[in-house]
Amino acid sequence: EYYRYIVYVSPTQFDTTITAYLTDGSTTVSVSDYSVYAYCTAAMTSDESDELYAVKDLCEAVLNYGYYVEKWLDGSSSIDILDIDLTWTDPVKYGTWDVDLSTYSSTANGIEGKTLALDGEGIFIRLYVSDSSTYTVSSKDIISGSDSSGSYIEFKVPAKEMSSIFSIYRDGVFYTSYSIYSYIKNTVDDENENLSNVCKAIYYYGQASAAYQGWR
Repeated sequence: EYYRYIVYVSPTQFDTTITAYLTDGSTTVSVSDYSVYAYCTAAMTSDESDELYAVKDLCEAVLNYGYYVEKWLDGSSSIDILDIDLTWTDPVKYGTWDVDLSTYSSTANGIEGKTLALDGEGIFIRLYVSDSSTYTVSSKDIISGSDSSGSYIEFKVPAKEMSSIFSIYRDGVFYTSYSIYSYIKNTVDDENENLSNVCKAIYYYGQASAAYQGWR
């Protein structure tokens, strides 16, 4: 029998080795080391006859996403795609940003503190709130928390729903709406170049995921 286990890896962990231990009671039967970087390297260096070649474009977008997130958070990155594929051209650095996101307007309705959070398990939409109302989003688990900016609620958005506009309800009544692309639309021209580049990289990652999976 085969079992599949999913491990969520944050963009800052793409080149971190994940060690999986298969145990039989208290005895370790086998140990396997892997990483997102190792998988993407295999795909990006395979040829067209290799099954892995089909995910080459997606892997390039994934590693570039990790690269710019690390640059934004730490000022540098341990990932360099050119070490793997010298023919690749970075769309963030060398591309022309002419993406039309006009349908993703960010309204002033309800919550002003709308942002993204790049937590350990992926991309979250985070909304800062100042009351104790119950906030819900259809089919989403809401996480509550607080930081130096105040109290917030957030929910995870997988790549498949990157372009979705989510309706947020307060005590069962529609309150506001938001999406990953709404944030990108309003932030991509930010004077902080690293933050602007993260937005572009997230967008290209979402587009590559959608193209590979046939979500559009």
